[in-house]
Amino acid sequence: MNYKEEILPVAYDKLSECTLQGYFVTAQGYTSGNWQITFPLE
Repeated sequence: MNYKEEILPVAYDKLSECTLQGYFVTAQGYTSGNWQITFPLE
């Protein structure tokens, strides 16, 4: 499993102008089900 985390310095008042996006892949093929990924914003 590969995992990459990046912390980008963004001023709090500029967050409303940002969009959180990601590119997620798996080597096992299509994955279906009731699952989710969450991102804590501190």
